Amino acid sequence: MATSLKANSYLRNLSTTGFGVIVTTVISVLTTPLLSRLFTPEAYGIAGFYSQSIAYLGLLIGLMLPSALVVVRRSGVLYRLISAIKTLWIIGLVAVGAICFLLGGFIQEVLNDTSDGRWLLLLPLGLFSGQIFEFATSLNVRAADFKTNVKLNISSSILVRGFTLLGGWWFAGNYLALVIPTLLKVIPVWFFQHRKNLAKAWHIPPSLEYLRSTLRDLKEYPRYILSANLLGLAAQSAPFFILTILQTPRLAGLYLFAESMLLIPIRLVHKAVTPVYLQEISVSYHEAADEFRRRSRQTNHLLFLVGVVPYAVVAIFGAEIFSWVFGQDWFDSGLMAQYLAVFALFRLCTSPLSAIYRVAEKEHYALRSQIVLFLLRCLPLAFGLYFLPLLDALLCFALGSMLGYWFHFYQVSRIGAFPFARILLKQIMLFILFCGVLWLLKDIYT
Repeated sequence: MATSLKANSYLRNLSTTGFGVIVTTVISVLTTPLLSRLFTPEAYGIAGFYSQSIAYLGLLIGLMLPSALVVVRRSGVLYRLISAIKTLWIIGLVAVGAICFLLGGFIQEVLNDTSDGRWLLLLPLGLFSGQIFEFATSLNVRAADFKTNVKLNISSSILVRGFTLLGGWWFAGNYLALVIPTLLKVIPVWFFQHRKNLAKAWHIPPSLEYLRSTLRDLKEYPRYILSANLLGLAAQSAPFFILTILQTPRLAGLYLFAESMLLIPIRLVHKAVTPVYLQEISVSYHEAADEFRRRSRQTNHLLFLVGVVPYAVVAIFGAEIFSWVFGQDWFDSGLMAQYLAVFALFRLCTSPLSAIYRVAEKEHYALRSQIVLFLLRCLPLAFGLYFLPLLDALLCFALGSMLGYWFHFYQVSRIGAFPFARILLKQIMLFILFCGVLWLLKDIYT
């Protein structure tokens, strides 16, 4: 009976977050073709400086302590953790503001950025807005309040996309219209979360003493999880920064657009499935091992089935789809997407399982996975860029990434006692089968 209730709760939470995923996906699908005609690849490339900087600084400013909000159980530890996070925010935002003001010109020169550099001045505001949003959603996951997270995700998506479209039209495709609307994510938090648990957390004062004690209690987070995430982000963003520094913002923008399209399902899974899965296994891992294994395998299987056909279609028809949907300027972006789709499917179905590292207290496994992934991405990319044309270099990057995610899946399979080889072999064969059928259809009708 208890197992049945837990299963019903899990499915109910998934359906709640799934509704939000469907709505935000529809918003993204309907607006992206319009955005691709308002903004040039150069604009996407310059806006990429901002988004990539936010990604790195978002990890550094919190030392990955916000990710512990879901798994910490004792109220006293939670109080000190929230105080420590707020202290890190203050220190980090002041430091980022000073660096952008004093070293902005040098940063632009290193990045080969020819824009006016105003995106650098917006970094502290964008960083603060993103931290508040992630903090609120983490508290909601802790409380299993997934309905509020759905409201936050849908409303922020509408705000950001709406003002991006309006700004792109009003300012003739200026890159700032891609940057400024991201600051609006904090507005839904104020309306939907102000009188809930965020209001209580807001009154907890920052404290250097609590920061020191929290870093002692949760030392694995900055030591292992932060290091792992920084390595993963560095490996993921390596092509963008290499193309930016060695080539042009336009080529970097084409790559970033292709990557962003492939990451839409992955980001939506991160918002919809990962929080529910983490909240579920944080209990079942310790209390019901069989249920934990069943839920983990089910999650991996369902995500593979969801992604196998779309990614196979992109792998075969990516260039044609991009040029038809987004405009002829994005044909090269579609070619890049075809090569990158090789690994995106396996990232989709294995990434949520990284939550196992936290609940099993195997944070060093996460660091090991990211070290291997970093090497398997960067070394083939470096080899390809030196000896091969650009698209072949991206294929080397994609194949190395695929091997890295297989290694990650191997590690979580060891922890969860999953049949790694059998599951992976089935998935590889299905993906090859779908790609082969689509390739034959393309060959016949073209």
